[in-house]
Amino acid sequence: MALIVQKFGGTSVADAQKIHRAAKRAIAAKETGHEVVVACQDPAPERFDLGGAQVVRPQLDTRLPVFVVDRYEGLEPVLLQEMPLDERERYVALNAAALKELLPADLVFANHVLMGAPVAAATGARFGVKAHGSELEYSMRGNVELEAWGAASLRNAHAVFVGPRVTEAGEPSRGDLDLLLGHGRAIGGHRRMALELAPG
Repeated sequence: MALIVQKFGGTSVADAQKIHRAAKRAIAAKETGHEVVVACQDPAPERFDLGGAQVVRPQLDTRLPVFVVDRYEGLEPVLLQEMPLDERERYVALNAAALKELLPADLVFANHVLMGAPVAAATGARFGVKAHGSELEYSMRGNVELEAWGAASLRNAHAVFVGPRVTEAGEPSRGDLDLLLGHGRAIGGHRRMALELAPG
């Protein structure tokens, strides 16, 4: 049995459909016999069936970086591309500190290249990232700073999970995969491992 820590941010739990997807991932991991801890920004995660997974909510003193502005109970959202670097770094540090308290874990599974990958990487633990089209399309594409930060954050990822194309569900395209993984070249001496998942 492995201990898996799953990190979901604001956009990942922004509506009922996205919360359901996050819950399905936690339940699936629990059903295969793993111990699962879910870290998320939802203000009342106990209202969802997470299959018995432990839930923690990192305390923030920053705004919540998002890709599409919506209401988030008890938090002030800000578009990722409008969040100053010092505030982004503080967000990463606070979330990584909360996750480090849960370690050691066999895997930290983060949702979104930004901000999930920087948070997971900052824990120092083995981590995987589920890339979505939302961060790529709404925040990263054309933003040289965020594209570089995303690519750098993925360098030490054990695996990057992506969808086969951009869909209304927000999955990334093959071109986005190439952008994230360095156009299929080895990065840092290692070949990137990318696993494709069906949308959702």
